[in-house]
Amino acid sequence: MCRIKKATLLWLVISLSMLFMTATHLSAACPTAMDTATINEVYSLGDSWIEVKILDESLDWSGYNLRVCNKKGCVRYKLSDGVHMNGSWLVIYGIEISLNQSKETDILLLDGFGNPVDYLSINGGVEQFPTECPILTDDDNFYTTLSAPKGIFRSPDGTGTWSELTGTGATGEPTEGDSNDGDPLVGGVDHYELHHDGQGLTCAPETVIIKACTTATVPCPVDDLADIQSSVVLTVTNNGSWSPESVTFSGSTSVQLFDSQVEEVTIGLSGETAVCIENGTLNDCTLQFSNSGFVFDFTDSPSCLTTTAQLAAVATDPATGSCVPAFGSTTKNVSLWFEYAEPAANDSNTRLIVNGAEIDENEHSSLPLLFGNDAVSESISLKYVDAGRLNIHVAYDDGVTSLTGQDSVVFYPARFEFSSITPDWDGSAGFESSVFVKAGDSFNLTVDAVCGNGTPTPNYQASGVDLTHTLIAPIGGSSGSLGVNQLDFVDGQSSIDQTFTEVGVIEILATGSDYFGYTISGTSADFGRFTPDYFSTTVVQHGEFENSCGGFTYTGQSFSYSPTNVPQMKITAKNSTGVTTLNYLGDFVKLTDPGSQVLMHAVTHTLGSDATTLLNLTWMLETADLTANNNGTLDFTLGADQFVYTREANAMVAPFTSDIYLSVTGVQDSDGIVATDLTKEFIPTGINIRYGRMVLDNVYGPETLLLSLPIRTEYYNGSDFVLNSLDNCTAYSLTNILPFSNYQGNLEADELDQTKLLDNDALNDTLSFGIGDDLGLNPPTGGDDGLLDGSVDITFNLASTAPWLQFDWDGDGTNDNPKARATFGIYKGSEKIIYLRETTWR
Repeated sequence: MCRIKKATLLWLVISLSMLFMTATHLSAACPTAMDTATINEVYSLGDSWIEVKILDESLDWSGYNLRVCNKKGCVRYKLSDGVHMNGSWLVIYGIEISLNQSKETDILLLDGFGNPVDYLSINGGVEQFPTECPILTDDDNFYTTLSAPKGIFRSPDGTGTWSELTGTGATGEPTEGDSNDGDPLVGGVDHYELHHDGQGLTCAPETVIIKACTTATVPCPVDDLADIQSSVVLTVTNNGSWSPESVTFSGSTSVQLFDSQVEEVTIGLSGETAVCIENGTLNDCTLQFSNSGFVFDFTDSPSCLTTTAQLAAVATDPATGSCVPAFGSTTKNVSLWFEYAEPAANDSNTRLIVNGAEIDENEHSSLPLLFGNDAVSESISLKYVDAGRLNIHVAYDDGVTSLTGQDSVVFYPARFEFSSITPDWDGSAGFESSVFVKAGDSFNLTVDAVCGNGTPTPNYQASGVDLTHTLIAPIGGSSGSLGVNQLDFVDGQSSIDQTFTEVGVIEILATGSDYFGYTISGTSADFGRFTPDYFSTTVVQHGEFENSCGGFTYTGQSFSYSPTNVPQMKITAKNSTGVTTLNYLGDFVKLTDPGSQVLMHAVTHTLGSDATTLLNLTWMLETADLTANNNGTLDFTLGADQFVYTREANAMVAPFTSDIYLSVTGVQDSDGIVATDLTKEFIPTGINIRYGRMVLDNVYGPETLLLSLPIRTEYYNGSDFVLNSLDNCTAYSLTNILPFSNYQGNLEADELDQTKLLDNDALNDTLSFGIGDDLGLNPPTGGDDGLLDGSVDITFNLASTAPWLQFDWDGDGTNDNPKARATFGIYKGSEKIIYLRETTWR
């Protein structure tokens, strides 16, 4: 129980009452960042540090902080200043911290918003007890048992309970930047093992190996050897003796056993638990010493290769006690046989090949061997096309001389070979390889233990063979992780369902660290190509439309987005567990063509004048941009698209704000990976749309004066056309004037110069507040009959410059250019004259 200050008593009462609430209520106030990272290891000896375990590999922890507090105050450490190791661990060095029993300390891990992510109270420290999220403290109150432990750690990583790295002696070492799950607490010795071959010669020392083991596994694997010092005293019965009798060692050591008498001895350790391993197998602790025998040693060999040995026939010289040849230069028929030791049987009945000939288990093979003057024979060759440990026995007995001997020889697989029954696993072509499986999806992985020539070794049985991997491509990408990290071999093979979390191509390595002391390993060919499982999409910005004419846009006039606010969507590649595949980058990005791989359509929700039919909208798509961010995400940004509300009778409605929805209905890359959360919509901020027209008014006046022709634009307000005072952008020029037409009265075409409008040969102007400068039509000149009165039609051609200002003036369903009639010779008199009458003077 954590020791709590009085100031927190009230909080305790409240929190105790919360125990009666549901788990949902308890955790509701806790931040979602709780499951992203945890405090994982604390080291307080010398260069002190704290290790943080990253639980979410897509986590942006750049803003995270550690705050370490004691009664003297608090110090904050930024995770961004730490060292990122092995993909999942952050180590922050230089932290002032004490784990002494008399020191109260607590540590709080905070996200970038200051929310608690994980909490640890050490020896009752509660300086920063996270009251807003009490669930964090459930298993995070730890009391040290020593005055000055090296450190503390949790196992399993990120979720387990806390334990100590104790002081010198039975200790473990810290694992900064790596997993604690191998249990850094090495601890004391579980048992000792004495390894021997069961027999000895009275003329020579017999070697016995002592192993100090930290687990109960027998025989003791290499990984279980204790890395602390042990001191033992050896015992032996009858006339046996040791050299040395007592030994101090770490892990394992060898000693010599002597006995000059033909007898059986029993070996052991004084005051310690010891088991005996004879020729690799658990057996009793007895050895038989003889005056004569065969001495030989077959070297352990990879399976399917040959190992050789020579027999030395020796006997004890009664006078000197030393070993001398048992017989001189001669040929002797020696009997050789073998037995399966580990495993004790071979279902395939694999035979041992002796000097090129196969023999069965326990089948005695007679070998004529030539012995030299030194009683050393010619070589004997052994070959075994499987794996395992065999006991080799040799014997000779001619009724006068009797010799025996035995040896243990190990044949071990040369390597592991990889394959898969899941098709298209060959990733040798890198990003151009065929699709293998999606990241996170299951695939078959088969690993065989084989000889150097590829022959299977079905007798290989092993568990806990480590699987690791290397990312081959993309270079510099995230390493990702395998779903299965260890293999168990049965009959020389392990076939599993494997997963890989990332995009790319990998190489897989299998390592069996202790097969009779030998490491078996193998590296696969390139596996892949792994792809994302699916895409997720997020609208980053909806965008906004930009008016084409100041504060409005005419129906029929095209408009686009504001250049500073274009619709944008983020597309994220995910694996089957929903984690971003960071390696969807570079050439591994198969989503490259927005025009064909991103499907969209547009709709508007505005009704036309019939109050039933939606307005027609034309969307002219420009090339969008699809940019890979080299972190598993892409930015999809629309181009300078053009939109037009069709100018037709049903579109003559009061001004409205554009209401356009741009729907993304499909995202699919060239591998067939699709977005699963569509449809998504962009809803750009609308603009004011007005149904407009340009108007030219009819004019008249004396044939001797200039006529001013007014120009203006109007818009439909729902009932009438009114002046569009917002129009400050419609431009016009002399080229808009069509040749005058429909001359009436005495007026003829050569009497009007339409290029002399306002006496400006290059008329260019822009409306202001919806009104343009009047066109000045010069009076007619040069009439051959002396009469210059009459009228003419003036038409403003908008077809190519502003068709959205045309109007169906004649009601025939077709939009027309604006037109006006100018009439010369008609004018009104002075407004000061009340009555005017024409009379005849006489």
